[in-house]
Amino acid sequence: MWERVELKANAKAALSRYYWMAFAVCLVYSTINGAGAVGGNMLRLVIDLQNMGTITLTNAMQLGVVSASIIFGVVGLVLLFFVLNPLTVGLHRYFMESRTFKSDFGTLFYGFTGGRYWKNVGVMALVTVKITLWTLLLIVPGIIKGYEYYMVPYILAENDKIETNRIFELSKLMTDNEKMSIFVLHLSFIGWILLGVLLCGVGTLFVDPYIFATDAELYALMRAKSFALNFSDTNELVDFHPPIYGNAN
Repeated sequence: MWERVELKANAKAALSRYYWMAFAVCLVYSTINGAGAVGGNMLRLVIDLQNMGTITLTNAMQLGVVSASIIFGVVGLVLLFFVLNPLTVGLHRYFMESRTFKSDFGTLFYGFTGGRYWKNVGVMALVTVKITLWTLLLIVPGIIKGYEYYMVPYILAENDKIETNRIFELSKLMTDNEKMSIFVLHLSFIGWILLGVLLCGVGTLFVDPYIFATDAELYALMRAKSFALNFSDTNELVDFHPPIYGNAN
């Protein structure tokens, strides 16, 4: 049994060595993550203003709004599948490396290098599609599946040579009987997130490194669990070493 207080303490101790680099990594990640949503939010604002009677759109303008919505939707999906998802793998790689040594800012783009890009795109696309389909069916199963697949990007970041089905199997085994504890761990950040929102939303950028560092400690724990229960070993989960990243370029 693990304690979230201990995970957070370990994250704070590690983060004290590299906070500002982690902040820069999270800032770039959040900027790219938010880029796809900007256009859609602007369109929703226009539609809401029309519905409230604040503005009036002609038929031609309404057609333009619909067309723009479709375009922004497609662009958003392209960004998600081909940019943000591989970037997420690199983000987790960065925080896992930083637990034990000084990682490089370029690690954020790890998922795009070394011939691993399409593997990352494919596996992360499966995660996105599966969670979306489960959520469309029912919200709660979608949340449960989200936690079942939670370790997928970490496993990809550690060893992208593992077969896709095995990656999902490992994540499932790691999170078995852990989902509620992980949910409570994430729930414990609500206070920090609300404080960040109160600071015009900018404050959340300063909280992100703490959350990701804690998640890195969580994966390290789940990784150790996989060894203790003998459903994986160091031949499969090869650890996060500088030579692996260096050879990927």
